[in-house]
Amino acid sequence: MVNRSNAAVAGPIPGVADMDLHLMTRRKVNLLLIGPEGVIQDTLYSLGPELAKPVRTWTAPDPLELPHPSQPGTLILRNVAALSPIDQSRLCNWMEQSAGRIRVVGTTNGPLMAKVDSGAFLDHLYYRLNVGMVDMMADHI
Repeated sequence: MVNRSNAAVAGPIPGVADMDLHLMTRRKVNLLLIGPEGVIQDTLYSLGPELAKPVRTWTAPDPLELPHPSQPGTLILRNVAALSPIDQSRLCNWMEQSAGRIRVVGTTNGPLMAKVDSGAFLDHLYYRLNVGMVDMMADHI
């Protein structure tokens, strides 16, 4: 059960422990959410009030459009595993330039580490996204 006294989210997030909820709401770090699409959708909806505005969303296979690095807000990347190598590189460079002004929330329905190990996903981008990881797969296997 989510401890509502420590969270200011729109509703409970099934399968998210209190510690993970604290990470998602109190610490404004980049997040990597791993889980089934429905659970991720519910989590993003519940996090809505906590996300710095404006919130921008990218979903594959749309072209990746990045805001100016000096603009504050939140960038949600739906299915980061689908980013092309060129877009991965662009995103990594952009994250270096934005230097904490924009919070990035990446989502995926499976672990990215296998893609990192095979070279299909940039390791330095993975670690930039994975400052805080919330794995919601275990409760839904």
